[in-house]
Amino acid sequence: MEKRKVILLGKMQENLNKGLAALDREDVDFITCTSLEALAEALRVEGVDTVITGAGLDLTIRLDAVRMIFEASDDISVHMKDYDSGPEGFGPFARKVLAD
Repeated sequence: MEKRKVILLGKMQENLNKGLAALDREDVDFITCTSLEALAEALRVEGVDTVITGAGLDLTIRLDAVRMIFEASDDISVHMKDYDSGPEGFGPFARKVLAD
């Protein structure tokens, strides 16, 4: 069975790495992005079904990212983390999004 593909978009790779460690999901291929350019490249990967964004990104970048995602595919869901839970909230938020 092919693994699920999920893009994690955040401001800092360090925070994305901490989120990945908290997720510990062998059944998912995670693609991490810290820029719109990296996101555009990741959206070309076949089978991506979910994008999870951190809250640290500038609002303009988040809005541009959502537009880019929806223009790339009608099948991708987008989940945006709240700001108040801080960087440490990324892992728990992503776990809830990916709960089966």
